[in-house]
Parts: sequence; structure tokens; C-alpha cells
Amino acid sequence: MKEKDETYHEKYDWFYQTAEWRRLRAEKFTAANGLCERCYKKGRICKGAEVHHKVPIDKNWDLRLDIDNLILLCSECHNRQHGRVSPLQRFNKFWEEITNGGTSADDSSE
Repeated sequence: MKEKDETYHEKYDWFYQTAEWRRLRAEKFTAANGLCERCYKKGRICKGAEVHHKVPIDKNWDLRLDIDNLILLCSECHNRQHGRVSPLQRFNKFWEEITNGGTSADDSSE
């Protein structure tokens, strides 16, 4: 019988607990002034919550501690990046489409 495959979090949780990662994460928060970099780029001020690897560590382990491979995102942008959508996000998108004449103002590109 085949064992179940480990999830991303099961496989890499140990890494996110290391002092090295915690130091780099704090450095990224400071460098981004604690603001979501994607929202800021769009002219919005939003508190950053998640340090996201642009190239995931399961795709390129060597970039795991490269600050240039990191972006500080708010929870909403981070969820959107991973394709996770909350009911509030679905409603907001629906509302934007109505108020913008059928087109969403959302752009998840960097």
C-alpha cells in the first residue's frame, strides 16, 4: 500500500521554524516597511502579513534564503497568489465587476 504524499507544509514546516528563516522574514518585513508590496505598487496602503517565495522552495531550494525571491503580501494577496479565495474575496470581486461595468479592477501580477 502506497503511503500518502506529504503536503507542502508537512514537508517544509521545519524550514519555516529555523532561526535563519525567521531572521530573513523579519528583514523582509523591515525592508518593505511592513506593507503589502503588491498593494503598495497599486497605490494602496495595506499591512503585510505573509512573506511569500516568488519561486517556491520546492521548485528551487537554492532560492529559499534569497531576499530577492521574497515579497511581503497581505493575507488577501497571498491567498489570491495561491488560488485560495474567501467568500469575502468572491463578493468583493463580484461587487467590483458590477461597479466597474462588468470588468474586475483586480490584477494579481507584480
